[in-house]
Amino acid sequence: MPLVDVYADVDFSSLLAQDLIVCTYSAGSNKLLLNDGTGDFTLVEGAFDDPTVENHPFTITATLLDANGDGHIDVFFTNWIYGTKNSLFLGDGEGNFEYKPLENYALERQGGNQAMAYLPGSARVGTLAADFNGDGHTDLYFIDGQNDGASALWLNNGTGSFTKKDDLVQRPEEKAFSAVAVDVDSDGDMDLFIAHYDSTCVLYINDGSGHFTYQTKDGTTSETPVDFHSTVRKWNDIVAADFDGDGSMDFFVSTLYGRDPSILFMNNGDGTFHARNITADIDSHSANDISQGLFNYGSMYVAVDIDQDGDGKVLSLFSILEPFIVGMTDTRTHTHVPPHS
Repeated sequence: MPLVDVYADVDFSSLLAQDLIVCTYSAGSNKLLLNDGTGDFTLVEGAFDDPTVENHPFTITATLLDANGDGHIDVFFTNWIYGTKNSLFLGDGEGNFEYKPLENYALERQGGNQAMAYLPGSARVGTLAADFNGDGHTDLYFIDGQNDGASALWLNNGTGSFTKKDDLVQRPEEKAFSAVAVDVDSDGDMDLFIAHYDSTCVLYINDGSGHFTYQTKDGTTSETPVDFHSTVRKWNDIVAADFDGDGSMDFFVSTLYGRDPSILFMNNGDGTFHARNITADIDSHSANDISQGLFNYGSMYVAVDIDQDGDGKVLSLFSILEPFIVGMTDTRTHTHVPPHS
């Protein structure tokens, strides 16, 4: 039975109904299901077949973007296992997709000449889509959780052809495990906040042209690599949201394996942040569920005002050993609410 992720983000067929992409993790091609508007779905055979491979397994994320500027949604699939290719499919707005080869976009990196199709290596965590250089085209930032310094920003020329931006570099020892693209300084462009596995967090501030400087949580900026926060942890997931309602973007960063508490970085609104450790024993089992995840093995989180009272909550959606909701916390009052049985 294949492991799958399901996305219901967009109308691919102009029927004013949300369709589904099913990302296959174990074997077979990814799937497209079109919604007729009543909740009945039709499988589009071969919608995401890659003509260069027999099967297209191990997809970890589907990133939606307009890669070629025609106004239609395209799909970029990021694959987890080394040797399985990333792939780009261009949509026509009617539910049809055309495979676009990526092999000719080469990237020089340790271990040999790799192509964008295989970037970012053997443990691809995901891909961010945003216009990072202000030219109106959607660019891609690849998150690599295995290879040192292999995460990279690729700029789109507007036709779906991408060029690596060489001056946005990581330190060699850094393995990005999670990243978010948000406007941290409220200047109208996309900045990058990145959490590294067994290392530190880094904040890149964008000047709007795609030139980035590093910033610490104390507001110090640098053209050379500096840590946002000096604490070294096995960082896992990032949630960016305005948790205290002051109009500034905050960051909740979780950790793996339950060895360290998660941290909430609160934006002071003046370019500086202060940090709060987040811990809570939700189920009275002597384990800090909100920081560790159920059975101490890490969780993924989203920000949602689940009770619609106007303030921010962090909701734990997934634990590797138990894939269901395990609890939430009100980040203003630090009140921790267990899930309903």
